[in-house]
Amino acid sequence: MSEFSQMLSKFIKERDTNIYMLAKYCNYDRANMYKLTSGKRNAPDLPFVKKLAEYMHLSPDEEKQLIEKYKISVVGYETYYRRKNIEEFLSEFAFAETALSMAQIDFRIDMESGKNIILKNSHDIESILIHMFTAEMKCEHGKIQMLVQPEIEGLSNVLNLCGHGEGNLRIDHIVRLSNKPDYMEGEKLYNLECLKKILPYYNYNYDYNTWYYYGDISANSYEFTMFPYMILTSEFGCLLTADMKNGYLISEPEMLEQMRNNFCRQQKQSRKLINCVENIAEQFETVGNMVATKYSGYGLQDDPCVMAFLEDELIQKYVAPQMEHREILVQMTTEYCRCLANQDVTYIFSMEGILNFLKTGIITELDPALYTSPTLEDRIRIVKRILENGTRLLRSPMSDRKTNMNLYVTSEHGLLRVALPEKKVFLDIILKESELLHSFYDYCESMEEELFYEKDEAEKIVRGEVEKIRTNHK
Repeated sequence: MSEFSQMLSKFIKERDTNIYMLAKYCNYDRANMYKLTSGKRNAPDLPFVKKLAEYMHLSPDEEKQLIEKYKISVVGYETYYRRKNIEEFLSEFAFAETALSMAQIDFRIDMESGKNIILKNSHDIESILIHMFTAEMKCEHGKIQMLVQPEIEGLSNVLNLCGHGEGNLRIDHIVRLSNKPDYMEGEKLYNLECLKKILPYYNYNYDYNTWYYYGDISANSYEFTMFPYMILTSEFGCLLTADMKNGYLISEPEMLEQMRNNFCRQQKQSRKLINCVENIAEQFETVGNMVATKYSGYGLQDDPCVMAFLEDELIQKYVAPQMEHREILVQMTTEYCRCLANQDVTYIFSMEGILNFLKTGIITELDPALYTSPTLEDRIRIVKRILENGTRLLRSPMSDRKTNMNLYVTSEHGLLRVALPEKKVFLDIILKESELLHSFYDYCESMEEELFYEKDEAEKIVRGEVEKIRTNHK
């Protein structure tokens, strides 16, 4: 018996529901309803499940549980939670806005008490790491090297504390990703959770860089490794157990040199996870290379990808007149926009994003210094092209739109781009990791119809907004 059938039977029993009347209300054969409750048959569709919930007067939470069990029965446990994980990542991701204060940290270990110190608990370890990091921040060219998993408790506190400090600090971080497709911990995709933990560190005031390699992430994979984690600064090295409850602090130069050599050797065998794009030329090159493919794909973002719908005339018109080497920028932009326009891409934007562009003319893919805002009539012209292209519009935004996240993905390639507002740069995650690539593509391909406006409905809403804006402009 499926979990859906079990839950449905439970609700029927709790409410003493008459099966015949339930089947009649749902316009469903009574014999098939009995098969449904016994697990011999699955529910025909989602509207049917909602009718079941309606007849039994389920609470919103109970209805949500029943729908979830239905979806699991249709696609399977792993597929359901993989898609749910992607949806949560896209909708809930946000950069941290606050950092810990030094006043919140209790230092109680004397760093000068000896060359090497045994660390006996997690509090000792966190205090030592904070001391190591803050000391390195004071160096002219500080550098920290970390071989540690991003989900480790206490690590985020340390990196958060240093995130708003001043100085020229570089952090190189090597992580292990799961070598097993769809590996989950507590219904969470492990590799996606790693990415979620890592991304916020790029928005802090240090120069953060990540490398990855594949390995076994199961609970017993570190069982016979005494100190699987290592953190290095210019003065100290810290070896740590997998549970971060014991460790060893080292300051002897020869041992530190050996530890650095081991780190560099591991780094050479690892791959760069994320690239930081700092100028428009890099942006055009990265995205242009990614989308120049024979494969059809999806472009998913809340705000519209305006550049895929810009005509040559508009590019010439709106590239900022004061820009140095403006004609070169116009040529680059024109070639880039043509490349986007020529691809077989199904674009998915939110209606809120479309309406916001109509009101403001803000092109989120570009630095505001590179362009002047299009006139209202040109904004209407661009939106018309977007709608004529078969673009799908979401009824609700994926997120609160504070985080500018764009996804381009095919079955063979993928690019996840995140804007860093404080640093005015983009983070590009090239989705070469097969499990993440498949997860993002599968999510786009399987988005439910109820999430979208029908074409006629979308056009009507846009026309209404255009009329309202025109009235206000008079």
